[in-house]
Amino acid sequence: MIGMAQPHIFDAQLTPEVVEVEAGDVLLLYTDGIEEGKNPGGEEFGVTRIEPVIQNECSKPPSYVLGALFYEFERFAAGVTQEDDLTALCIKFGFWRRSARCSECSIRVSIPLPRVRLDV
Repeated sequence: MIGMAQPHIFDAQLTPEVVEVEAGDVLLLYTDGIEEGKNPGGEEFGVTRIEPVIQNECSKPPSYVLGALFYEFERFAAGVTQEDDLTALCIKFGFWRRSARCSECSIRVSIPLPRVRLDV
């Protein structure tokens, strides 16, 4: 949980990873409120509902991907007031010009492994 712990505690949970991206790749960052959002029956939205939206809409602009995600979430939640924030950022790679000096493009990201909850 980014920002919820002292830097030395949080940083100890991170492992740097190099992820190569290609034109058309999509990166979706979202808060746990989307994954843990509930419907009237108390069922969570979950990754299994997020993945198909991304797979079906990834050829479209990022704003469309986000619109489809939130549309599916609202349809699932059926008016239930959520207890957490619903925040997402969609980045689609491939809209840059490659310079003659750049033969590869990659992005360095840090992914917390394992996922932990820190109550401070």
